[in-house]
Amino acid sequence: MKTLAGQLILALALVLAGEAVRRASHVEAGLADAEAALATLDPAAADEQYQRVEGELTLASQVPFLGEQLISDVRQERAMVSYWRGDYSAVPSAESDLAPASITPDLVFIAGNAAYRAVKGKHTGQEGAQDLDPVLRIYTMLLKKSPGHLDGAYNYEYIVRLRNVLSRQRAGDAQKGNPASND
Repeated sequence: MKTLAGQLILALALVLAGEAVRRASHVEAGLADAEAALATLDPAAADEQYQRVEGELTLASQVPFLGEQLISDVRQERAMVSYWRGDYSAVPSAESDLAPASITPDLVFIAGNAAYRAVKGKHTGQEGAQDLDPVLRIYTMLLKKSPGHLDGAYNYEYIVRLRNVLSRQRAGDAQKGNPASND
């Protein structure tokens, strides 16, 4: 490295490494701020911080093996924050969004819970049973990704039973709030 070109290359490499470390520390600070906002029960501020971090990670998402996981983790945290805020429409629920292998079972679980909360109590009878079909598909996807997911299996079983009860309700019984009898 006695030549000027060698020294310039070394200097450029050090500047790039320094910039990478600076950005990483900025992302870590944003994640810490988001976690602090969650701990102090301020989900709106947490969601704002996660959104900023996700924006800062656009360049990092191009790094193989590392970037995809970072983006996935931040998206999962944002989905959790949206769920706890009651903003169920902000949680990814399309099967095409949840199907990729990079999507974690925990995110699919959150999506299933949000999908259930979004349709809970809207309709009774056959309409209510049909409302639960997308929820069942999400929980089925979860159990395919993670067959041992106990909470997902419980929720799947609950939704199946609830769907069966709702599908047996008659119009008159639905207005009274009573499930139809099997007479």
